Amino acid sequence: MDKRKTIAREAKRIRDRTIAKVLKSPPSPFLMGSLVDGVSVKITLFATLREKYRVKDLNVECDGTLYDLIEKASKILGESFLDEVYDKKQGKVRGNIIFMINGRNIKDLEGTIKIKDKDVIAIFPPIAGG
Repeated sequence: MDKRKTIAREAKRIRDRTIAKVLKSPPSPFLMGSLVDGVSVKITLFATLREKYRVKDLNVECDGTLYDLIEKASKILGESFLDEVYDKKQGKVRGNIIFMINGRNIKDLEGTIKIKDKDVIAIFPPIAGG
């Protein structure tokens, strides 16, 4: 009987230590699912983009760079989205696209553009008319 109690106490001690370690350690990115890249944003499409891709809003996880954001969105919407919005040769959003982060046009932002968690992205197609 004493042997069983000793084994039970040792098992409980090991279990308690293991639980304490898990609670103290930072969460694993693999356990966090879709947040592996770290930045989750909402993209809203407008006008002809909304009609073409048949979606108003989509949530995308990315690494915080503009290219990765657009690339991840294109995996949801289709490769044509990447080509339509991003100029790979110049390494930036096409000049005729209005791309806004939290209501600010990226053309007005200086330096390297960094996307942050919970940012709201609005993408407008080229404006035409007269």
